[in-house]
Amino acid sequence: MDANTLRGLQAQAAVDRKVAVGLGEGFANPFSFSAPVTLPTGYTLYVVAADRDSGTGFAGGGNGSAAVFYRVQADRSWRDITASLPADATADVRAMAHEGTTWWAGGVKAAGGGWLAVSTDDGVTWASVTVVAGITGAVYALADVVGLILYVGGANGELHQWVAPATWTDLGTPLGFGTDDVLDIAIDGVAGVMVVGGDSTPTFTCKYSANAGATWADRTAALAAAAPVRVVTRMYANAFAVAGNDCLRATYDTGAHWEEWAINPDVALLYPIYDLDFMWSDEALIATAVGLYSVAFRGSEILPMAKLGVTVRSIKFTPLRIYLATDILGVSTAGGSVVTVNLGVSRSLMRPGYATRVQGAGTHVLRYGLGLLAGVLVSSSAAGAEDVTFYDNTAASGTVVALLHLPATPAPFEWRPLYPVRLAVGLTVVLASNNQDVTVVLE
Repeated sequence: MDANTLRGLQAQAAVDRKVAVGLGEGFANPFSFSAPVTLPTGYTLYVVAADRDSGTGFAGGGNGSAAVFYRVQADRSWRDITASLPADATADVRAMAHEGTTWWAGGVKAAGGGWLAVSTDDGVTWASVTVVAGITGAVYALADVVGLILYVGGANGELHQWVAPATWTDLGTPLGFGTDDVLDIAIDGVAGVMVVGGDSTPTFTCKYSANAGATWADRTAALAAAAPVRVVTRMYANAFAVAGNDCLRATYDTGAHWEEWAINPDVALLYPIYDLDFMWSDEALIATAVGLYSVAFRGSEILPMAKLGVTVRSIKFTPLRIYLATDILGVSTAGGSVVTVNLGVSRSLMRPGYATRVQGAGTHVLRYGLGLLAGVLVSSSAAGAEDVTFYDNTAASGTVVALLHLPATPAPFEWRPLYPVRLAVGLTVVLASNNQDVTVVLE
């Protein structure tokens, strides 16, 4: 099986999955809505966050002078945990990030400025975090790098970096966003960072750093979108997708070039796009002003997953649930609501995750943090017997989770474990030959 055959099977699997779970006009069986939590009039939900492995989920928002904060329960209902936030979280919850059981939340203070909080017990208790340089504006974006680095972005180009255990660096000056707000941050490994944002002028900015924020390459002209660009999401190594008022685009070279995903004319009817979350490398959920949609195959296929007729401001996908923050859902007030969409499908129907191709002898770091190794395709190999070694680590050491000893027989060779191999630290692949060409499927 060559790489093209693999992509064809992945595409067909995606089509089969759509049939299996019943996508179409609204959520058909086996989709089901949990009872929505409806906020009082005047409150807006801005963010939902979720752990794909555990299913732990949060939702936050506010009304400009008071915050609301919820945590999903085992029965898929939502519990109000606003009282657990620190005292300085006086207004809106606008952003969240996490690694394992450590969660970060940030937002707006009623008197102006921003706040930042952390929980190290999976969201049970929360404590205020002091940023050494000080947060002068609202916090709109957070991104965590395997528990070692945190990026905090906000109003008027603020960007702060925390490196464990206690080092803070003000990156606002090297970033150079000016008056544009930092609206979203996506990380790629330890060093890669893409930041997007804009303001009401309107303007927009997109920049990429390959060295953890020390220097930045301006991708604004290459992206050529209208303001604001609200969201950026990592697809896989060097690849990101962005969305906003009039764009849905992807880059496969850290932003030097962009590909328009909105090639289907239906996409224009969905603008503005408020959020997007990838289920795997070629299909994303997008939160729009009219509901929840699925965009597949580089924009050629647009599917209405839930025609709600209301704005969906934030989404998070897990294998068994989708979390939505909407302006209103099935009620007649002006408040927001948060809801869990239950997916009545097995994990096996949610594959594949994303495929990453590596070539040539040496060490290749493919993942940082938790994940699952779902399969391997060797498209070409050396003339003699060679090994492909997989480490649960971000370096070529530590626990070996798989070792493929390839015979002196031409590829292709496919290996798929009965159950995905759980990764606790990351995934590093070591190829023994320059002739080897390996595609790794991760979840």
